[in-house]
Order: sequence, then structure tokens, then C-alpha cells
Amino acid sequence: MAAETVASVTQPITEKIVDVLFNATVRQFGYLCKYKRNIEALRTEAKKLTDRRNDLQAEIDAATRNGEAIKDEVQRWIAEVDEIIPKAAKFLEDEVKVNKKCLGGLCVDLKSRYKLSREAEEKTLAISGLMADGNFGKDVSRPAPPPAIIFFV
Repeated sequence: MAAETVASVTQPITEKIVDVLFNATVRQFGYLCKYKRNIEALRTEAKKLTDRRNDLQAEIDAATRNGEAIKDEVQRWIAEVDEIIPKAAKFLEDEVKVNKKCLGGLCVDLKSRYKLSREAEEKTLAISGLMADGNFGKDVSRPAPPPAIIFFV
């Protein structure tokens, strides 16, 4: 009777611990298995973000020529994009160098692949978040305030 009670109490706890450990292990192992997919996803998302930034910059330039004031959230988004794009580009360049280090790319360095894959996934998520935040439509500016009127007496 006591053994049944102990088993009924410890079984759900044991199952939860095993479940958490198994899922964590699978996720960590997934970085190795999804290495190429994560790198390509980062490359694709960085390209999309660059294209979106260039399109938005054209809209900003047009609004500036029309004398309109650019919204603060748009300027902040552009600044964040200008910060993350070079980081992603440098990361992708470094990834190529790391792959060519080991016998010209013939052998696989699992530690480096794990690290690169994990970083690529994190950067892809950050870029995806910026892409979602960057949907301003045509609403990137507001009309400039009217010029001040000076009265001469």
C-alpha cells in the first residue's frame, strides 16, 4: 500500500522530468540537424529585411522631399535595421570562413556548427520580429507643421 502511494506520487514527477529533459535534448540536437536550414533562413530573412529597408528608405526620401516629417517609430526602426543587417552579414561571412577552416570544408566541426546554427536561429527570430514591426504601409510621415507667421508692425 505504501509502495503504491509512493509510486503514484513520484510517477507524474518522474514523467515531467523525463519529458523536460528529452525535449531539451531534442532541441539542442536539432541545432546540429537543422544547421543548413538555419543558415539559409538567416540569409533569406536578412535579404528580405534589406529589401524592406530600401523600400522604406525610398518612401522616407519622397516624404522628405515633400517637406513632411518622418515618424519617430520609422526612424527608430531604420536605426535598428541598420544595426542588425551588418551583424547578420558579418555572421554569414564568418560562417563561410569556419566551414573552410577544417581541411577546406571536408570535415565537420560539430561544436562550431552547433554554435553557428543556434546563433543563426536567434538572429533569424530577431530579424523576423523587425520585419513584423516594419509594416508601416504608406504611413511613414506626417505633414510638417505650417511655417510660423511673423507679423511686422
